[in-house]
Amino acid sequence: MKKFLFLLFIIIIFSGYCQAITFAVFGDCHLQDTITKGEKILTKIIESVNQHPEIEFVVCLGDIVGYPSSVNLDKYHIAIEKYLKISEKLKVPLFTIAGNHDLEGGIKFKEVFQRIFGDLFFSVEKNGFVLIFLNSEELSEQQIEWLKTELKKQGIKLIFMHKPIIPVFFIYNHAVDIRTMMQLKFLLENNNVIAVFSGHDHIFHVNKNNKFIQVISGGSGGKLAPAPKNGKSAYHYCIISIKDGRIMAKPVIVNTD
Repeated sequence: MKKFLFLLFIIIIFSGYCQAITFAVFGDCHLQDTITKGEKILTKIIESVNQHPEIEFVVCLGDIVGYPSSVNLDKYHIAIEKYLKISEKLKVPLFTIAGNHDLEGGIKFKEVFQRIFGDLFFSVEKNGFVLIFLNSEELSEQQIEWLKTELKKQGIKLIFMHKPIIPVFFIYNHAVDIRTMMQLKFLLENNNVIAVFSGHDHIFHVNKNNKFIQVISGGSGGKLAPAPKNGKSAYHYCIISIKDGRIMAKPVIVNTD
């Protein structure tokens, strides 16, 4: 495990805040019932995170499994169990949200995911921050109304969701229609949200969007995509540090040799 050879820190200045928090994100393990590269990568991510005492918690940004919708439930269970067995070695709390591959098998798969990981959207308050975890696969009216209530809470808001608000590859953005996504974008821009963290696109990428930054970290096992400007195509996880009015996103490369 080593840092990217090209030093890529994204520093965004925002005023009026003194709260501090450090955490890690990763996404798109794409585990299966057979042996995949994702198992080795996830194991190395957990080992690396455990060597960083400054990290307070970790977020998996979805797509634990890498199956099409036609997969049977037994294989799905095996992939989920692999994720649980590897991640149980983590020394800090782990929050897991659902991706499209985790839910697209249908209601039974959704029930399994919820039974193991809990609600598909939820929030946690920590260090003066409101951490909001969304289900990007079903941005229902109920979830949007819940989000509006959460955004009224005191504190700096950070959003975690599988599919990005601003996708790098627009063909992938099929979970919600453009009207719903624009509504969500408007809500975040006008409610003290400073950053959105997503996976889905299998790259590392950072984009500044008006009032918040978007960090994509989708390189923990799925087939990598070619990276555009401001991105990198490599297996990785990302350490996020927010302190003294700065957001720093530091990708950490995973050596798969």
